[in-house]
Amino acid sequence: MGIACVVDPQRDVSFILTKLKRAAQDRTHIETHLHADFVSGHVELAAKTGAKIYLGAAAESPIPHVGRA
Repeated sequence: MGIACVVDPQRDVSFILTKLKRAAQDRTHIETHLHADFVSGHVELAAKTGAKIYLGAAAESPIPHVGRA
């Protein structure tokens, strides 16, 4: 078991979920930034895996996330 970090996941997260399952990852973290076009799978991926979303400390986002410097 290990930890995976997904950076800016694509909108269709099925590919990522398959890779995580094959690698037997037990914890996942998502690092991203706010997307002007909202084309990202970070919210869906977090919902399906229980992963925390990491954004810049100054990010003002309505989604639950961890701010980082």
